Amino acid sequence: MISYPWLEKLHTNLSKLPNLLIVEGPAGYGKFETVYERTIKIFCEEKTGCDTCYQCSLVKSGNHPDLLVIDQENDLIGVDEGRKLIEFMSLTSSSSPSKVALINNANLMNKPAQNSILKITEEINLKNHIIFISNRPKSLLSTIYSRCQQINISPLSYNQINEWLRSLGYDETVFNFPSYFSPKDIINAINNGERDTYKDFLNTMDSNQSFADQLSFFKELKMPYLNKIDYLIDYVILLIGRNTQFYSSNSTTNRYDSIKLQNLSQFASHLINYKGKLLSIKSLNEQIGIGYFLSKLHHIKEN
Repeated sequence: MISYPWLEKLHTNLSKLPNLLIVEGPAGYGKFETVYERTIKIFCEEKTGCDTCYQCSLVKSGNHPDLLVIDQENDLIGVDEGRKLIEFMSLTSSSSPSKVALINNANLMNKPAQNSILKITEEINLKNHIIFISNRPKSLLSTIYSRCQQINISPLSYNQINEWLRSLGYDETVFNFPSYFSPKDIINAINNGERDTYKDFLNTMDSNQSFADQLSFFKELKMPYLNKIDYLIDYVILLIGRNTQFYSSNSTTNRYDSIKLQNLSQFASHLINYKGKLLSIKSLNEQIGIGYFLSKLHHIKEN
């Protein structure tokens, strides 16, 4: 398992797992993996997370009767999941002294689901544990917060992430990846080749390639339409950052006056608004959208 040094406080606090806990911090920081690793030790016959005993094998297979993991990556966590948690906690443990429920991405839990679990947070068996792992601060009901211990993970600086990458043996910096990538995203991008894809994207956008060549590049880019829009948003922000010294410039950096920077800022807002529409209207035409935005960007850069 990859080490996340910024979670040392979480490791320390998990040495004695509270009955009710909320862990909050940015997505992609390893919160769930760290909590899950601690959970395995609760069930492990050796209390080490040995990965070989019968209890560990049940956890590893996803079949441990005393462990419930609710993990919705994108969809809302609704009342059905709330009922599942209530039913799980109402039963006595069957193969270990404790029952543990992990609610990952708890920030996706809607209000009816949160209301439905208030009673079990008030009357939890002192042998059991419910852990909420959230990517957004203050996303749960104030009543839930009042009943839980809380651990907050702060965002990392670029330097901290760069030092972490070097400690893992990677000769990389955060500037080789989209600015919205989390530490876990960066590792995944190195392993699956997206780091090279992003490098090709930047080279294509920074070069003097024609509009047709850039449009062809996007057409061949093997990723969802939403991710392509994210790349474009990131590139426009990068252009603005290079001209305001927030990002380091390179040999291809063009210097823009205040009017052009204002146009780029408005264009970034346009892209962000379009992304919001794309999230709710999946049928928006990719070819038309990419063609329009590339044409608009060309016009801003060249005039």
